[in-house]
Amino acid sequence: MIPSAAFDTGKLLAKHFHGCDSTIQGRDHGLARLVAHLQSIGRWGSSDDPLYLAQQALLENPKDRRAQSTVMHWEFTGSWGALGCPSVRVESDWASQVCCSTIPAELWDVILPPWDSFILDVPPELGLRIWINRRSEPMSYVKVGRRLGSVRSALTGDLVDGWFISPGAPNGDEPGSMLLIRSDQLFAGIECDENVPRECFRSLQLVGPLIGAICMAFANGDRRRVGSLKKKSRHRRGGLYPTNQEYVVGKPVQIDLSGRVCDYISHGGKTGSKLQIQGVVRGHWKNQPCGVGRSDRKFIHIEPYWRGPEDAPIAVRPHVLKEGGRA
Repeated sequence: MIPSAAFDTGKLLAKHFHGCDSTIQGRDHGLARLVAHLQSIGRWGSSDDPLYLAQQALLENPKDRRAQSTVMHWEFTGSWGALGCPSVRVESDWASQVCCSTIPAELWDVILPPWDSFILDVPPELGLRIWINRRSEPMSYVKVGRRLGSVRSALTGDLVDGWFISPGAPNGDEPGSMLLIRSDQLFAGIECDENVPRECFRSLQLVGPLIGAICMAFANGDRRRVGSLKKKSRHRRGGLYPTNQEYVVGKPVQIDLSGRVCDYISHGGKTGSKLQIQGVVRGHWKNQPCGVGRSDRKFIHIEPYWRGPEDAPIAVRPHVLKEGGRA
């Protein structure tokens, strides 16, 4: 569940980031507007203001990662508010399948988010965990964004488009840093500090496939809107920015793998109970040609399915998740 305070803060910051694009320069422009506003009302320069302290730290050391992360959190919240605070809720059985599905490398660079900033409402049935303040907490939501020209290519060293994510707990607590990573790092399996408990590491590995599946579902139009565009009052006109755009993603599936995902989070791929389905082909994604002359493309998710004649003995290995983003 997404904390209500996030929506309140997003709406307050929205006007400063309205019209700013997702480039580094665009986000910095929105941040400069916010700082100018705080200065004009005399609220800039406080020794306990996290944004002010982060800006001062960056003046002394532009490579200060903690300060960079603090600034990115403010940029995210402002741009998210300007977009109407979009959020995505996923059906747990569908989410369990896509967490267990692979995203081919040829799709990593063509997957685009429905908005440059949105929040994913994580189904509690998946049992995902996050390491916060030296404690393992349930992962309740994930802030997801994309910023143009913000990370270095592993092949050429050039600046390429990057993804940033920040998971959070039900009470709104988040890790001290927001991850800024490349597409291949997101969809192949996010790495984290070796001191993080394995259940939290395994949870982070599944976030990438879940985010990728949501983006592809939006590209296909496989979502429904459940939130209102604006909250109107009889006595005053609606605000400039939508209060919330909430969408639900997912479709009926034949196999619910939520229990297997929970087992994997708790025990990993080599211990604990195995997936209690034999002869199942692993779920995967395809970029299927379609349309007139097969000139268009559509993301297709192939559900896990039984292979072989129904009356034949099943001698295929169980469907098992493995650490490291591979199966």
